[in-house]
Formats: sequence, structure tokens, C-alpha cells
Amino acid sequence: MRRRASTLALLLVLATAGVAAAADSPTTLDRARVIAREVERGHGLPVSGVTTTAGIATLELFDPATGRARSVPTADGIHFTLCLKAPRRCALPARKARAQALELARRTLLDTGVSLVVVALPQTATHHLQLVFERDLLEQPGSTAEQATRERLYLMAGIHTVGAWDSLLLVRLT
Repeated sequence: MRRRASTLALLLVLATAGVAAAADSPTTLDRARVIAREVERGHGLPVSGVTTTAGIATLELFDPATGRARSVPTADGIHFTLCLKAPRRCALPARKARAQALELARRTLLDTGVSLVVVALPQTATHHLQLVFERDLLEQPGSTAEQATRERLYLMAGIHTVGAWDSLLLVRLT
């Protein structure tokens, strides 16, 4: 129940952030939406949502294998959601969904000024895995979807609020 509430809160925060930030940077968000439509046509999995990550202060990424955590600012990021209406089509280890997420990230990082792309892969109506892509992705041009996404796959662990800002706590899947 707690995980469902966290996932629903994440979707609400990201959706609200996207609407609020759309007025600030319409060209980046508009370009991301065009990229989403083009990539969707090429891969076939529906892109259910495109928003900015501006309403979230940071992503707190925790790696249980190393015990390390790091904070990633989200001020200039884009969030895509795949297959929200048909989560089984994106269930892991779906290579097709990961390949589509990788193309969304690469194209968005190349064609816009954002430094962060997050792609949600719904597993159920309330349970999502997050693929977190940063600019370092562009330094791996020949990597396969499996290679490029293996260490970027996170599970939502909660929301941490400090003042008026929310940070999302994500745990890397090992």
C-alpha cells in the first residue's frame, strides 16, 4: 500500500511539475514531445506522458551493491512514461521497452539542452521502474540497450520533502 501511494505521489508530482514548467521552457518540452511521437512510431510502445522534472529538487540515487548514494539535480530534465495504459507490454526484462527508452534518452539529450532524462517503465498500474539517463550516456554511442540501461534502472523508494521541495529516493536494481 505504501509503495502504491509513493508511486501515485511520484506521478502526481511529475505531472504537476510538467504543467508548471511548460510555461517556462515550451521549446524544450515541445521538442521532447515531438521526439516521443517519432520514437513511438519507430518502436511501437506508447509514450503515455512527457513532462519536465522541474518540480522535483533532486533524484537521490542509492546503489545497494556499493552502499553509496548520490544526488542528481533535476532542474533541467525530461520525464517520459511508457505503456501506462498497457504495463505488461513494458514489463522487464522487455528489451523492446529498454531500447525505446534508450532512444528517447539519446535523442532528447542530443536535440535539447537538458542534462537528465528519466523514463518510467510501468510494471503494474501503480508500480514503475525508472531508467535514469544523464549526459554521460552520449559518451557510449555503440552500447546496446541492455548495456546502457543495466546500471540505470531504479525502483522508487519514496519521496523526501525538505521545505517546499520534493526529492525522489530511487534504489538501483542490482
